[in-house]
Amino acid sequence: MKRRTPLRMGVVVIAILATALAISATAGARPAAGPKADHIAYMSMWDGQADIYAMDTAGFAQVNLTHDKTVGQRVDSEPAWSPNGQWVAFQRSFLAKSATSMGSRLYVVKSDGTDLHALMLSPSIASADRHPAWSPDGSMIVFSSSRTGHFELYMVKASGGGLVRLTFTKQGVDNLEPAWAPDGTSIAFVRSVHGTTTVPTTDAIYSLSLLTSRTMALTKPAYGQADSQPAWSWDGNKIAFQSNRAGNEDIYVIGRKGDGLTRVTRSKSNEYHPTWSPNGTRIALVSDLTGATEIYSLTMPRPGTVTPPAMRQLTFDKAFKANPAWERTIVPGPTS
Repeated sequence: MKRRTPLRMGVVVIAILATALAISATAGARPAAGPKADHIAYMSMWDGQADIYAMDTAGFAQVNLTHDKTVGQRVDSEPAWSPNGQWVAFQRSFLAKSATSMGSRLYVVKSDGTDLHALMLSPSIASADRHPAWSPDGSMIVFSSSRTGHFELYMVKASGGGLVRLTFTKQGVDNLEPAWAPDGTSIAFVRSVHGTTTVPTTDAIYSLSLLTSRTMALTKPAYGQADSQPAWSWDGNKIAFQSNRAGNEDIYVIGRKGDGLTRVTRSKSNEYHPTWSPNGTRIALVSDLTGATEIYSLTMPRPGTVTPPAMRQLTFDKAFKANPAWERTIVPGPTS
């Protein structure tokens, strides 16, 4: 039985970093008008370097946002759009000076690829700050960090100050991949409870209430199974996530209280990293349907539909890809 999903970020970063090193050796309240969606950000190794790209929602006009002078020993991944669409936060992972450990920092870059800079400093070169997600009003960024020795959730001002710790779990428990609910009151995340020689590791989707500080399990996978990469629908009523509970990696959807579990994809391939369109009718994801990891979109099936939805392929270059993030720029409604 698989203990981890193949594209969980630790595995992703290590695999990409190994490839990159080889290549470098040779070379709030929702306004009435709601959101719009012009772009999808994602990680790609199109030119051999793991960078953050953006494209329009039809798969055209692909632009590299993070191809700066830092090359070789780094991997840029996990992009997240700011609510105004002007910034993309992401994690930059790299080998520590000892070349035996891997750390990561949070960075931000403007949506035109300018003004790339670190969000804040981490306490040590080997510590890892990962999985950034913006608050609905754009004032805060939530993320997971290993600065205590294992992964806890924190939030920080979008300007880089005012660090606040949100979870307080023990060693052997990691809190990962936070996603801020559209109403700003809760955060969905992955809680990974490490296994033993007799009990396998299990990853489940949890929610953290920012009003009460209480956590609640939303999914209950069997021992050794992994639910991961939670993503909120725009209206806050549903959460999409990936899971290996049926063998392959597939996309599932639940209600915000963990109800109504629905399997969305049922192909023989693996589907990862879901992200909702703003109107809630489509999901973008990564699939290895062609043998390469490409980005696809699908139209969400109506309740009770038996036939799995058809996927529309958006990228075709066969480069390694991960972490699509659908832009949901908030368009203010009328002021009077």
